[in-house]
Amino acid sequence: MVTIVTTGGSDDFAFWLCQLIKGPEEVRKEAEIKVRQRIEGWARVHTNDAGKQEHLVDHVLDRVIQLGAKLLDLRKPAAFLRQVLRNRGKDLNRRDQVVRFHPLESDQFAAIEPGFEGVERAERRELVRKAIKALPEEIRTIVEMHIYEEKPFRQIAKELGLSRAVVFSRWKRALGDLRDLLPPGLDES
Repeated sequence: MVTIVTTGGSDDFAFWLCQLIKGPEEVRKEAEIKVRQRIEGWARVHTNDAGKQEHLVDHVLDRVIQLGAKLLDLRKPAAFLRQVLRNRGKDLNRRDQVVRFHPLESDQFAAIEPGFEGVERAERRELVRKAIKALPEEIRTIVEMHIYEEKPFRQIAKELGLSRAVVFSRWKRALGDLRDLLPPGLDES
């Protein structure tokens, strides 16, 4: 049995991170608990949704395991991991925004626009499909890949030979164009 005494603070996190990655087997379980507690604190700052918090914590811990000793070579590993958490949180928020345009989730439209309840689900789906088909091809391709094929922007950029910034810019343009193309009641969603 190994007993470890720490002083607390930011150096404490670096210590436990090092123990998680390189420490003896009997210390790793305790180190994982300490590191997880710190990451959970960061996640609570970013979202109140318990499911998203758990997802963010798991994602950051996966990155710790993937990077291993390389993480310890960084000057500020805690700052790097906080940035990983923030970026993943942004990705989750973007996905939430995409769901609003996904034709299969069109029941959400009724809650957004009163009076839209009368349009059947199949009609709503068809309206969204027609609006997507009316987009210019360079934008439509990105929308279809992101919504129907559920590909992240990074993968779309790689497949199309574009930068992620260009893909995201076209995505934002597509959202604006869809608002213009969709009839009242669908454009807010």
